[in-house]
Amino acid sequence: MYKSALILGLTLLSTSARADSVAEIIQAALSDYNGKNYSATVENLSMALQLANQEKSQKLAKILPSKIAGWTADEVEYNYAQSLMYGGSVNIERYYYKEDANIKLTLQSDSPQSQKMLAMLANPLLIKNRNSQMTVVNGNRGAIAFDDYHKNGQLDFVVADKYVVSLEGYQVSRSELKKFADKLSLTKLKQFK
Repeated sequence: MYKSALILGLTLLSTSARADSVAEIIQAALSDYNGKNYSATVENLSMALQLANQEKSQKLAKILPSKIAGWTADEVEYNYAQSLMYGGSVNIERYYYKEDANIKLTLQSDSPQSQKMLAMLANPLLIKNRNSQMTVVNGNRGAIAFDDYHKNGQLDFVVADKYVVSLEGYQVSRSELKKFADKLSLTKLKQFK
């Protein structure tokens, strides 16, 4: 496994040394393809996809609120390993804290997991089978599953039919989790391309 990771790292490093921008890497892939060097074509296209998704993740991270009234926030975390596993998905997280309570906000797009969530939220029968209830967050369809006794739950909703926003709350009430979701400004996310 270590050897595979090292080879992948060296391949990506050598590819990035050849070209600095995504456009240049795609151009190199096209050149490799025309030269029938299919291995290099795949490596370059994979690198271009990863770099484009990293840039997209960093731009999306700026949309996640750094301040929500009454809560403090950690820095945004990028899950590039998951991105590689799922062929170029975007997965970013930010944790928010208030006294003993915390909420993890996750934003996903372009992944098989987000596609499953989109399908599930489009079919209320699937929501019922998940022991969740349908809900609406700022005009976006969603589902909430909550354990009132332990004060833990998850609220998932879809924005612009391509982004899945998940809020996992610990030591919060159901209404507090919903209020937190309602405080999120989603206008920039709806406009993001």
